[in-house]
Order: sequence, then C-alpha cells, then structure tokens
Amino acid sequence: MTTRNIGAVRNGGAKVATGEIIAFVDADARIHPDTFGSVDAAIHNARVMGGSTGATLERWSVGLTLTYVMLLPMVWLTGF
Repeated sequence: MTTRNIGAVRNGGAKVATGEIIAFVDADARIHPDTFGSVDAAIHNARVMGGSTGATLERWSVGLTLTYVMLLPMVWLTGF
C-alpha cells in the first residue's frame, strides 16, 4: 500500500533531489523572485549563520501581537 500524504510526497521528492540545496515551501506561499538568489548569497557568506526571508501574517491575535512587540527590539538591535 502506498502512503499518500503531503509529508510522504515531500520526503520522496527530497530523497531523489540532486541539487545542493533543498527548500520546502507551502503550496499556498508566494515567494519573491529574488529569494533563492539571496539564500544562495547568504550561504556563501562566512559572516552569515542564520536568517529568515520574512513573513506576513494572515491574521493577528493578542498573543501574536504581544510576541511581535516583544521581539521587535531584538530585531532592530541585531539587524536580524
């Protein structure tokens, strides 16, 4: 019996991938055209140890808003 679910399909694709980098993106995500070029540049920059491409929330709640407000100063101070 074949397992048919999103995780199995994703993992099957990763198993046969031949590229140097594998990126997983949700089916409903919109990716900026320069994203993967920026990721490639960051990977080859010895000064970079992590990062994020950014995100826009579809909804806001009190918890999400408080988390955002608490983390924003760290983002400003570190440039992350």
